[in-house]
Amino acid sequence: NKRGTIGGTINVEINKEDDGCHMEIDEVYGGGNEAASNAGNLRIVRTGGNSEGIQYVYGGARDADVSGNITLNITGGRITEGLFGGNNVGHTVTGNITLDINWDNNSGANDSKYLKDVFGGGNNADVTGSTSINLKNGTVSNNIYGGGSQAHVSGNTSISLENGTVSNDVYGGGMQGNVGGNVTVNVSKANNTGTVTVGHDVYGGGALANTNTANFSLGANDAEDIDLTSDDSKHTVVNLYPKATIGHDVYGGGRGQAQNTYTPSGSDIPAIVYGNVTVYQYGAVLLASYNQEGLAESGRIFGCNNVYGSPKGHAKVYVKRTVSNSATNQILSTEANRMSATGTHTYQLAAVYGGGNQAEYTPFNANDFAEVFIDPDDCDSISIHSVYGGGNAAATPATKVTISGSYE
Repeated sequence: NKRGTIGGTINVEINKEDDGCHMEIDEVYGGGNEAASNAGNLRIVRTGGNSEGIQYVYGGARDADVSGNITLNITGGRITEGLFGGNNVGHTVTGNITLDINWDNNSGANDSKYLKDVFGGGNNADVTGSTSINLKNGTVSNNIYGGGSQAHVSGNTSISLENGTVSNDVYGGGMQGNVGGNVTVNVSKANNTGTVTVGHDVYGGGALANTNTANFSLGANDAEDIDLTSDDSKHTVVNLYPKATIGHDVYGGGRGQAQNTYTPSGSDIPAIVYGNVTVYQYGAVLLASYNQEGLAESGRIFGCNNVYGSPKGHAKVYVKRTVSNSATNQILSTEANRMSATGTHTYQLAAVYGGGNQAEYTPFNANDFAEVFIDPDDCDSISIHSVYGGGNAAATPATKVTISGSYE
């Protein structure tokens, strides 16, 4: 609808029957076209076979204000381009968004399942509230973003991966869209009965986007101020639990873009985290690879950013436990003969950095530092090849490394 407010509750369900009819849908909305509405509930159950499905799903409206909390439940179907918790095109969702992905494995032979990208927020449309994404069972074939695409989320973002696969990256923030509040990324969970696989990187921050921006303000004479100490200060936390496998690296911060020989026509785009950042390693597996010099090129944990940008608060990596990859046992073959008389030596975690990867750490407080704390649960809990207080090809003003124990 283009006119007339929708005052009642909206419930939308897509559940294709096996009636022989072909179904292809460009866009599905939980709200209206250009008419304001209350928030609703949107459920995708079945969309048919491999040649059927929906291109885009939006929990909100196309271009209208939506008031109230939005719930999306994805138990099946093919969403071939993007799943968004909020609006498309414009206007604002005023409320919280919850997005649950829990594929039903017993939904029938004619229920093809596919999900490309997932955004907690909107597409070019802001959310005044918080977003929560819960992957309980299913596969995301590209990326998950806690925030929106070129759209801001003023509240908190939360991503919880309990069971399933994300084939590429996970971002606590948005894609070129800022997040104002706290950011929490949980890869697996304590005592998890499921398994989680992330194909590439995990970020606490956003992709070319800022997070924890509610901490930032301008004072007299446009002097910048960042609240890092009050009870209302926003922060970023990444938790890496057992029964999770990550195919590349983990970053407490976000991913920026730097103009260089690889992107000569591009511009510098930082990803700023305006809060304190903590990465907790409780026992996730990070798949390692090494160059000919024996330096890790994947399987690393960084407290700060990738490529460009920086946390403005304290950056800390806290390691409680490491776990071997059962398939490869994380063998560091390039250093095997040097490191062990038997010709083999293993490490469960390739490297930990307090700083960033080719991204300078520039905290707001001049006396702040990047920190690594190795604190094993017991004597045989931790095995790490290399620990660095600073970054990889990235400056860090000061560092602190504490190692209270490890077995190699």
